[in-house]
Amino acid sequence: MRKTLTLATLAAAAAVAVPANAAVIIYDGAGEVQPDENVLFDVEQEPGMSVIGTTNQTNTTVNFTSNEMLTVAASQGQARIEGVDGSLDNLTVTLADAMLSFTEFEFNLFDSLDNTTSVTITLSDGTMQTFDLSRNGQNFFGIRATDGDTLTSVSFATNGTGVGDVRQVRIGGISEMTAAVPEPATWALLLLGFGFVGGMMRKTKPAHVRVRYA
Repeated sequence: MRKTLTLATLAAAAAVAVPANAAVIIYDGAGEVQPDENVLFDVEQEPGMSVIGTTNQTNTTVNFTSNEMLTVAASQGQARIEGVDGSLDNLTVTLADAMLSFTEFEFNLFDSLDNTTSVTITLSDGTMQTFDLSRNGQNFFGIRATDGDTLTSVSFATNGTGVGDVRQVRIGGISEMTAAVPEPATWALLLLGFGFVGGMMRKTKPAHVRVRYA
């Protein structure tokens, strides 16, 4: 039986044949990533399982959600997010506008609880990494998407009773998401497939129908 390669089959093969060269890096330490916008918080907002912040340049709304009650408090001129019960086990950060993404993110986990020894950071692209925490001190983490990649969420979860709070949140590279553009090698494979199908169509002879009269 002769197998026929369709345009859809070739296009699908081309799409997976050459992976993108995108990469996301998570840095452990202050100053590795310097996003261009601070996230500001209204300390008057009511506690809840979700609180919001606003970037200081593009006025983009940023959502902070958890499976525990959150509150925003002021501390030495800076707002911080903390759990109502005094500890914060997990937090997910997203942009309110689902059509937006970002390329840089930085935050500080202030660990004031002796039971927490590590934190696992998970990103929207599937990147996951665990870091040891410095107890009774600051823990800066920076995230950067490279090679055309972007992010839509950042999450963290601790392995103990939680951290004291999250502070000094910055975000950068906010832009509208666009469809991925095929790489040159992908275009080449697609054109090769189209040429193959065209050649096969030219070689195919039309069927002759014989009519027999009684």
